[in-house]
Amino acid sequence: MQLLKYELLKIFQQKSLYVIFLFLLVFATLIADFPNVDLLKKDVYHRWEGPLTTEKVQQAEKNYQVLSKGFNLENTAFTLTDLSKLGMYEEIAVLHSTESANEKQISNIKNEHHYNSELQINMLQKVDHLNYVYNYRGPQQMIDFISFLSFLITGVMLLIGLSSIFSREYSSGVDHYILSTKKGRKALVWAKLGAALLYTLSVVSTLELYNFFITIIRIGNEGWKAPIQILFDYHRSPYAFNLLEYHLIQIGLHLLAAFGFALLILLISSVNKHALMSFFISAGIFAFPYIREFTQVQWLKTLLSFSFPYVMKVKPLFVDFQTVNVYDYPVLLPIMAGIIMLISSVIFILMIFKVMEHKQVTT
Repeated sequence: MQLLKYELLKIFQQKSLYVIFLFLLVFATLIADFPNVDLLKKDVYHRWEGPLTTEKVQQAEKNYQVLSKGFNLENTAFTLTDLSKLGMYEEIAVLHSTESANEKQISNIKNEHHYNSELQINMLQKVDHLNYVYNYRGPQQMIDFISFLSFLITGVMLLIGLSSIFSREYSSGVDHYILSTKKGRKALVWAKLGAALLYTLSVVSTLELYNFFITIIRIGNEGWKAPIQILFDYHRSPYAFNLLEYHLIQIGLHLLAAFGFALLILLISSVNKHALMSFFISAGIFAFPYIREFTQVQWLKTLLSFSFPYVMKVKPLFVDFQTVNVYDYPVLLPIMAGIIMLISSVIFILMIFKVMEHKQVTT
């Protein structure tokens, strides 16, 4: 326990962590802080909240046609309130069309005979509550924060905090003393693993608390019962989750992938004597999967979907129906991603112990 405390102290004593973390939070607040627009949207949503009736859909369509005629960026008479109303009318139209599209999609899938057709139909049939208008701006902001900013801040903080966790021992020569016995070596590895995972948990937890309180202050906390299909990016999602259920799953997968990436950083640090080299190698591995956005090779895109940054974003796993064919059995992409993160973490831990065992033999 003392060794664990010592390793935690070494991580949290890095002053650069606090400076960079504060800078990233300020940056996140500045680029996401549009309080006037959010408050206007909240007021507009309250006027339209409730069951999505035919009359409400027709009225929204009529209002949209009238208001959109005056939409012009150079038109000074067109206010932020008008812009918020346009967005509200568009979302009502999307929500209404999503329910119809869902029924049509089920009908089309029944005519197909893919290995995953039955699973997709069962999931789509469970999607409900698409006939209700919610004020969901708060939950939307919290969900978007993880897929847009939190995964990036978490990655940066893990790189800065953990890249030197083993390397500093090598550069200072302390490893010759600590790894002199089998018991000391194992105790050291377990302490560093525990410290790294606790540090990762603290980063993710702090970001989630920041996310929660900044959203409460700016927008409010209403609308968690709305289905995820109410969000534009998720309107094709077959998952029958409300926003609260999805956000909890989102945090879980984000944290699991962050744990996996933290262990990978430790593995790289364990074989590298230079902290700066460990940092750049780990950063390269974190950044490399973004070639997914530029490649048209489908198998590569699928493979990169299971990379640490994409699983930490979570969103790419849930926006559509995606499965992996395992002996003609469909495994949902989020489930497969979670399994891969767990297996990867175990492999990294075993490899770290193996590396440290080898180093003790050669010293």
